Amino acid sequence: MSMSTSVIGQRIRDETFEKYFKVLKSCMDADLYPPQEVVDYFGENNLDCLDPAYVAEAALEVNLDHIVKNELLPGHQDYIINIAELPESVATVIFRNSW
Repeated sequence: MSMSTSVIGQRIRDETFEKYFKVLKSCMDADLYPPQEVVDYFGENNLDCLDPAYVAEAALEVNLDHIVKNELLPGHQDYIINIAELPESVATVIFRNSW
């Protein structure tokens, strides 16, 4: 069994999030694809894998792949995050191990 690590941002659940989330949830309930502005806010990848039971939790996640540098060195692996490039809405950075 192998383990993988990912680095995920988590948004602030502010007025902006609530506005977009309300539209996203309404579209999901009506089985409609959300407007492009909502897709841009949550990210295309996040919308494809939203489980209705965990939609709020998943919608808070922000893909940080574009600012995380992964360096594999002898004996260890580093995840380097350029904090200055974090999206303004990100309040928390999560290091998630999966196996």
